[in-house]
Amino acid sequence: MPYYKCCSCHHEWERIPENKDVNVLCDWCGAPSYILEEKTPLEKMVDDIEKAGGFEKWLEIGRKMWRKKL
Repeated sequence: MPYYKCCSCHHEWERIPENKDVNVLCDWCGAPSYILEEKTPLEKMVDDIEKAGGFEKWLEIGRKMWRKKL
């Protein structure tokens, strides 16, 4: 689900577009918008968990990375 940003008021929101060819307008002010990110942060996190092989493995990878920073 794309993450949009308004060109005028800078409002950010998630939306599934009905038609990819049509420019999505801002929910607040009605101005044109652009895609800020193709996937939302939550979708990215779920993809990372799946790539790691599950939640527990993902947590362990995160813990190892955190320990290296210390």
